Amino acid sequence: MSGSSGTSGLFPLRASNDDSSGEVSDRNGPLAKAWASFRKLLAKLWNILLKPFRLLQSMLTKADKDEGAAEAKDEPLQEEVAITEVENIAVEEDAADAVPADVLEVAKEEAKEEEQPTPAPAKEAGAEPSADTAKTPRQATAATDLSGNWTIIVDDAFTSQYDEYLRKLGQPMLVRTVANTVIGSTKEEAIQSEGGQRLFIRGMNVRGSWERELEASEQMVDDLPDGAERENAHAVEGHVLKPMTTADGEEVEVAAWWEDNGKVHHSWVVGGKKYGGGDFENKRYLTDRGSILVCESTFHPEEEGREDARVTWRFLREGAIYGDAAVQLPNIFDVLKKGEAEEKEPSDILPKAGVLVGDIMDDVAASSGTSDGVPIAARTDLIEEAIERESWVPPSGDRWAISAPGVDLTGKWKIIVTEQFKQRYERFLQSLGQPLIVRGAAVVLIGNTREETKQSDGGRTLYIKGVNAKGIWERTLTSSGSDFDTTLVPNVDGSYDHDQVPIESADSERVVAESWWEDGGTVHVSWTRNVKKYGGGAFESKRYLENDGNVYVCESTFHPDDPDREASFLKWKFLREGSAFMLKDQ
Repeated sequence: MSGSSGTSGLFPLRASNDDSSGEVSDRNGPLAKAWASFRKLLAKLWNILLKPFRLLQSMLTKADKDEGAAEAKDEPLQEEVAITEVENIAVEEDAADAVPADVLEVAKEEAKEEEQPTPAPAKEAGAEPSADTAKTPRQATAATDLSGNWTIIVDDAFTSQYDEYLRKLGQPMLVRTVANTVIGSTKEEAIQSEGGQRLFIRGMNVRGSWERELEASEQMVDDLPDGAERENAHAVEGHVLKPMTTADGEEVEVAAWWEDNGKVHHSWVVGGKKYGGGDFENKRYLTDRGSILVCESTFHPEEEGREDARVTWRFLREGAIYGDAAVQLPNIFDVLKKGEAEEKEPSDILPKAGVLVGDIMDDVAASSGTSDGVPIAARTDLIEEAIERESWVPPSGDRWAISAPGVDLTGKWKIIVTEQFKQRYERFLQSLGQPLIVRGAAVVLIGNTREETKQSDGGRTLYIKGVNAKGIWERTLTSSGSDFDTTLVPNVDGSYDHDQVPIESADSERVVAESWWEDGGTVHVSWTRNVKKYGGGAFESKRYLENDGNVYVCESTFHPDDPDREASFLKWKFLREGSAFMLKDQ
């Protein structure tokens, strides 16, 4: 029997065209049926594997059609033909010669059934239109609840994004650095009511709290422009605009709505003038089964060609646990005992024994018989004692070039910070025109402020080195006025002519300073003139000692050039390094 007309050990071979002897294996035999069933199974498996690819292909084809790309639309059809040919190989390749007719027909019918495309699900009534044909519908009610108390999640990725966000808002590097340092204190409280139509938000940070209420509204389609203008319409078109005051005290308007079937709260603030002018957009939604509140913030500047500023805030719900080990949440897990907390405090901040760390009021040593916070009787006694002891003759006039005997501002000082001081400091910065983010950061870091003073030449020279979060600022003030040999008298208009010394301000401005001593040589007064910052003006400072020389006071006043602006005033108090000071009324 020739090899061409025999049978294989596993599969039947084709019969030759001239073979009529019936030596070929019976086509209805068990081996042929087994082979047909095997190929039928392969066809089913092949169709199952191709289903996801068909679905993807169908989606791509639909998208191409919607975009109107005719040439791209034809390619998926050709691929489908190719795929169909490949799968047909499994059931049609020479099947008529190897598989019985009845088995072959069954295999073909089942293959055809598998090849039938899956019908697209019918659209529900009122279903959301696809993104390529219409915008996401907007509604006034919610399908979720954003209510809760939230603490910000801060990690390296966020701080990097936040720094870039502030940079695009035009904030300098110092402000960005400070803001990243204190951003971890940010919290939010959200109260949602009336089915989501009202969303009350209270933001809390180092500066204080900022409250606002967002009222959602449906978009009135009839109010939108027609035709192509609708596509270019502002995002708030068709919505109700409500008045709102920003954290910076600006009067603006805001519109709000829900989208993504009530899962995403969208608000848009218009009319802002800060940061060069522009709109603020915010999208709020929940993730991680409601444990995390996400707020996507975008600043859209008015200036054409300027890039949008974006940042994504994430807040952890109070009581929830965040699984990222790199994130450290303040005051949740790290709870120290009082003794442990005291041991971890730097020893050089303030001496432990007898030092008051709490509230030191501005009226510590004040009474009804005081002038500028310094007891008049104490000053008089000081001068009289010096005259009696050394037969010292005071200079003439009200403004001296020298200090009284025993008055020495020399020392190393650390600022005394109380809640009252923080509030006054924040108001002082606000009156200077500083934005909210600068004020909040400055209030947090003000506790690191120190000064070193060195008085010499009888008070004629006063060296001051200020140390704070910004860096070090050094200047030397030279006093002029009445001395032992000269007397400074006022001009006809009551003004005085003092020596002006050029110095550099803390803001790196070149200014001039003039100084003298008054109140019998106990109070050092200096004026820094030609200041261009803060709208232009001059800084006046009065420095003197309290509490037996343990407290150093500096009264700062900014006198603006604008006559319509009020002067800004702040009293600083510093504790001498190494001294122990307690309130007399405690």
